[in-house]
Amino acid sequence: MQYFASLRDVNDQCEAYNAGWAGRWNPVIHSFFDATDTEIPSKDNSYWCAAFLNWCLERCAYKPGTRSSSSSSFRGLRGRTNSPRRGDIVVFRDGPSGCQGHVGIFVGMQGTQLLVIGGNQKKGEHYSVNTKALPVPRSSLRVHSFLRTTDLRPPLSSGRCSA
Repeated sequence: MQYFASLRDVNDQCEAYNAGWAGRWNPVIHSFFDATDTEIPSKDNSYWCAAFLNWCLERCAYKPGTRSSSSSSFRGLRGRTNSPRRGDIVVFRDGPSGCQGHVGIFVGMQGTQLLVIGGNQKKGEHYSVNTKALPVPRSSLRVHSFLRTTDLRPPLSSGRCSA
């Protein structure tokens, strides 16, 4: 995630590869949906925070996340904690019904705000991969849960390595 957050490469229209594009789907973001069982969206206004987190988990050899592009799919994963550590998953609820939300990785606290790194986070005029301070609670966005990322690590092999 840090790699994508620090990415400064842009296309011919000066649109960042770590952000949504104005006129068409960014192919980098489009590829995050490969880590989901969700049909790849045809429009560039789809939410992609959960697709990005699933993509990152897959690339880092964790057990599969949720294989869903819905942030609410992370609400059912095991590993809940009330004392989050850097690198844990933070799941949010949004809206009056709480059906929508957001998901990212907990970085730490900045006063009373959560620092979260994730995809599809608005910074300036664009939704991108970035680290953002999120006031808690903020309007309708509320923390649903924190999940230990370490609970998604595959077990270590009990056998000896052979060459």
